[in-house]
Amino acid sequence: MQDVLPPTTTSPRSIQNIPVPAGRRQFIPVPNEYIPQGSSGKHRGSSFWLWSAAVIVACVLAGMFVSSIFSGASVTVFPRQMNVSTPTTLQAALNAPAGSLGYQLMSVSQTSKRTVAASGQKQVSTTAQGTLTIFNTYSTATQKLIANTRFAAPDGKIYRIHAAVTVPGATKNADGSLKAGSIQTTAYADAAGADYNRGQTQFTIPGFQSDPRYTKFYATTDGISGGMVGIQPSVAPADAQNAQSQMQQELAQGLPTALTPQVPQGFTAVGGTLSIVYGTPSTADAGGGNATITEAATATEAIINTSDLASAVAAAQVQGYAGEAVNFVDTSHLSLAMATSTQYSAQTTLLNVTLSGTAALLWQFDPSKIQMALAGKNKSDFESIIRTFAPAVAKATASVKPFWKTTFPTNSTQIQVQTSLGN
Repeated sequence: MQDVLPPTTTSPRSIQNIPVPAGRRQFIPVPNEYIPQGSSGKHRGSSFWLWSAAVIVACVLAGMFVSSIFSGASVTVFPRQMNVSTPTTLQAALNAPAGSLGYQLMSVSQTSKRTVAASGQKQVSTTAQGTLTIFNTYSTATQKLIANTRFAAPDGKIYRIHAAVTVPGATKNADGSLKAGSIQTTAYADAAGADYNRGQTQFTIPGFQSDPRYTKFYATTDGISGGMVGIQPSVAPADAQNAQSQMQQELAQGLPTALTPQVPQGFTAVGGTLSIVYGTPSTADAGGGNATITEAATATEAIINTSDLASAVAAAQVQGYAGEAVNFVDTSHLSLAMATSTQYSAQTTLLNVTLSGTAALLWQFDPSKIQMALAGKNKSDFESIIRTFAPAVAKATASVKPFWKTTFPTNSTQIQVQTSLGN
């Protein structure tokens, strides 16, 4: 028997091999393994460059987006202006050819009524009459209608005008469509009798049949009355004359007021050319032993296209004027009237007019032509392009967005053109 046991093959006893009771054991974390710095650096570097590239691409795309949204150009045009002295006496012709100063006639009609005591009865044969509004949707040119021009109602009945009229030309709207020119006058039934009395009606002009104008010229009325064949109340001559005097006075005051709003846009009325033609009074039974007397009247006045007037003034007073389109800066301080030496009547074909007041001419230009001329061009060519619009354009300035672009947009609608009357 051995008192001493030989050493075992196990590891030498150490503090790591000393058994620890279960209740006293504690978790001792093991340190992380060593990771070489080389592999971690490469990963972080590649992420940095990827993020940098993404930011650059995003900025480029954002710049392109902003550029497409906010790109464009604005051009401010300063048109040529010139003050001219007045008064200026000019001659205008009725329905003058293009290139010369002309005037047109516009008219408006009204009726007036009075009720008076009847003095008895009488046999009458009267023709109906009423106000027609004649429309021109055919062209921008005026159209003269001679005296006795026929107007046909849908039932075939014929009405005529007793005085020649000139229907103004249509005017162009911003979208290119035509706004009808119109004029009012008095029409008379072709025969006597109540059959020709009517309410609202639209008429054609038989003289234009088989002509493109047939569907483009027409007339309307709110009512035509006074036609009768038979017995009607009679009125004492003094009462009839007194009623007629009152009606004519009322019409003479009301017609000029009604005529002023009818002057078409772009036209100026010629003072001193207003004339009023009174129709034949008609009498109708008003009941209760009374009679109603009705009288119609038509007022006519000469009007001149304002731009044509400005061109005539420029031709007379601006040296070197070659027929460019001009107008007045402001017409509120201008007065156009018949010259004192002129004897005016409805048959007048030549009219001397005097322009007085403060007048400044303004040369006209077409903004769309400037837009098209600049589209896609270099900013460095701006001045030379603008010079091609002389003498209408005195100078112009331009701004292109974004600021780094060196050319105007290729889409002409992205070039805004505005007018400035400053220096």
